Amino acid sequence: MEKKELRALIKSLKKQHTKEQLLEQSEQILAKLEQHPAFIAAQRVMLYSALPDEVQTQAFLEKWHLSKTIILPTVVGDDIIPVEYGKDTAFAVGDFNILEPQNEPYTGGFDLIVVPGVAFDRQGNRIGRGRGYYDRFLCQHLEVKRIGICFDFQLVEEVPTEPLDIKMDEVISLFDVEQEVFELLRQRHQTFASAESCTGGNIAHRITLIPGSSEVFRGAAVTYATPTKTKVLGVPAETIEQFTVVSRQVVEGMAKGVRDLMESDYGVATTGVAGPGGGSEQTPVGTVWIGVATKEGVVSECFNFGTDRSTVIRRATQEAYRMLRQQIIQK
Repeated sequence: MEKKELRALIKSLKKQHTKEQLLEQSEQILAKLEQHPAFIAAQRVMLYSALPDEVQTQAFLEKWHLSKTIILPTVVGDDIIPVEYGKDTAFAVGDFNILEPQNEPYTGGFDLIVVPGVAFDRQGNRIGRGRGYYDRFLCQHLEVKRIGICFDFQLVEEVPTEPLDIKMDEVISLFDVEQEVFELLRQRHQTFASAESCTGGNIAHRITLIPGSSEVFRGAAVTYATPTKTKVLGVPAETIEQFTVVSRQVVEGMAKGVRDLMESDYGVATTGVAGPGGGSEQTPVGTVWIGVATKEGVVSECFNFGTDRSTVIRRATQEAYRMLRQQIIQK
C-alpha cells in the first residue's frame, strides 16, 4: 500500500470512532507512556500539541509540565523549532491550526522525544502528513530515545518507507491489550478460549506470543468453514440458515460453544467478511460480529472495519480483546 492510500485508509478508520472514544484511548495510551521507564527517567521530554486525529495530549501536558521540562514543536517555514512549555506560556494558533507556545526557541537537550503520526508499524516505521518536518528534526537528535504514540487503528502491519524516514525506537498503542488480558486473567486464576472464523486464529496467535499464556488460554477452534461451526461448536444449522453465518445469533452461539467445549471462564468469538470479496448489500465487506461468553450470558457487537483484509483481521482481533477485557474487569 502506498503512503497516499494508507493516509486515506487511516482517515476513514478514524471516522468510525467518536470523539469520546478517541479521548478514552488517548488517556489509556498516555497512562502507558507515563509508566514507561524512559518517561519516568526523563527530565526533558519533547511532546506535542495534538491535532484532532492524534492522541490527545492537553491534559497530559498540564499534568507534567510542572515536574518535567516539557518541550513542544512549533513550525517555522520547513522546520520544527522546539519551544519550552512553562506555566505562564502563551499560545497562538500555528500553521496547522494547532496551538503553539510563543516562548523563545529551546536550545537545551532532550531525554525523550514523543512523536505523533498518521500511521506506524511494529518495526517503528512512521508516516506523517507528507512534509517531512519530524524526519528533518529527528535526524539531528538520533541519540535521543524516540517513542511514537498512536491509536489502535493507526498501528498497521507495514508502513512504506523512504531512505530519509526516521524510525521510532518503540511505538505505544493499545495494540497489546492482550498483555493486559493475560495479566487480568492470571491474577483472577481464570481462563479463556477463542472460536475464530474471519480472524483465522489471530486471537490465539496474539495471546500465545506471551510467555506463560498457557496459564490463561485453554485453546482455539478455527471454525472457518460454515459446517464446522455446527460440528465443532454446536451452533445449530437452522440458526445459520435463518440468520446467516455473519450474525449476532451465530457469533453468540460460537462464543458459548467454545466456552463449553474448552471449559473456560470466557469464550470469545468472531465471524465476518474480511474481504476483498464475499460481501453483500446486507453484509458488506468489513462487517464483523464479535461475541464474548461468560457464565452469566453472552454480549456481542457488530463492527465494520473497512475493505482492507489485513486491517479487518487486525482490528477484529483488537476489538475482541477489548471486549474480553471489558467483561473481565466488570466481574
